[in-house]
Amino acid sequence: MSSEVRESEAWTVGRLLNWTRDFLRDKRIEQPQLCAQLLLAHALGCERLELYVRFEAVPDRVQLDAFRELVREAGLGRPIAHLIGRKEFFSLDFRITPEVLVPRPETETLVETALEIVRASGRPLVSILELCTGSGCVACAVASQLPEVRLVATDVSPEAVEVARGNIARHGFGDRIELRQGDLYEALEADSARFGVILANPPYVKTSDLSGMSADVARHEPTRALDGGSDGLEVVRRIVGGAADRLDVGGWLAVEIGYDQAATARELCSAAGLSNVRLVKDGLGHERVIAGQRS
Repeated sequence: MSSEVRESEAWTVGRLLNWTRDFLRDKRIEQPQLCAQLLLAHALGCERLELYVRFEAVPDRVQLDAFRELVREAGLGRPIAHLIGRKEFFSLDFRITPEVLVPRPETETLVETALEIVRASGRPLVSILELCTGSGCVACAVASQLPEVRLVATDVSPEAVEVARGNIARHGFGDRIELRQGDLYEALEADSARFGVILANPPYVKTSDLSGMSADVARHEPTRALDGGSDGLEVVRRIVGGAADRLDVGGWLAVEIGYDQAATARELCSAAGLSNVRLVKDGLGHERVIAGQRS
């Protein structure tokens, strides 16, 4: 974004968006047009849709400098969600920090699976346990669609729990989502509660694959939330293995997995005594969620 521009070539909102879209595309940033809009709206302090009625407007020098710095950081691989401090998920807005994973579209498949399970059960008062809650986006999304459901959400990271707490409060679910900090089921301590549904989006990336991930993920997102061990399934294995002790009879477990882990995950569910095991594909056609029922 050259500062040497003739007055007749002022940096209007429309020109800034076009230039930034092309710049981010060259940097191999996903969804460059959307990212350009998010960054500029943040710099201008407006909603993204407002940009469409401001195409001929020229930002002032302070706004332009702020935007230029955001674009520079984005070009270096810093996640857009970290730069603007927020991310939309399931039509809800979430505060995002480097202590939690940036919510991804494929994780909406986990939410959709939970909604289908609860609605098919015919029992609207189902209690739900979510492990590895991170930003709290899955718990909040479920709560927004199932107003009678109560949830317990856990995470091993104290920092993640605090981010989730803020997001839960922001969306007004503090009386329906209870947060606990701890390592998977250990967060429940001596509580003997059982649940109608257990959900989890755990770490499932192979340790050897971490270095090959895109720069925005590998350098800026929490390794603890990504690293699933040598085969990517260390945490998944613990979740599946302990599910029966925390599920109601007839209750369901649903776990997000890697696109190439379906066969092994199915074996884990069968070995744990879960029945009616099924796989749910995400929007790209990958088998993204595995679900099984306690007989």
